[in-house]
Amino acid sequence: MSLLRNCKLQASSLVESVMAIAIISICISIATLVYVRLIQSDYEIAYYKAKQKITFLHLETIEEQLFENETYILDSYTIIKLVKEHSPGINQIDFELQTKTKKETQHFLVKIREPSL
Repeated sequence: MSLLRNCKLQASSLVESVMAIAIISICISIATLVYVRLIQSDYEIAYYKAKQKITFLHLETIEEQLFENETYILDSYTIIKLVKEHSPGINQIDFELQTKTKKETQHFLVKIREPSL
């Protein structure tokens, strides 16, 4: 008993405990709302994978100057690359993305580099 009298520990008050529980509850409710909106999203995982692939293909087209029509058929999506001449020295690249539920087209303008000697 004498040991307890010598040890002075600060205890938390009821108000501090209620505030901590309130903050934790708010964080949990926000996390739940974000999760539910993600689950109910119209976009599927294949859509995001295809968007990433389009970004890769666009950068590859710029670097390698690959101005040919191509079709990429992957597991859960299809990407069709269409090349058109926009103006002299500039090509328009259209990527048509098709998943099971979505169809979307992205347009890019790519400058044609002069061949180096």
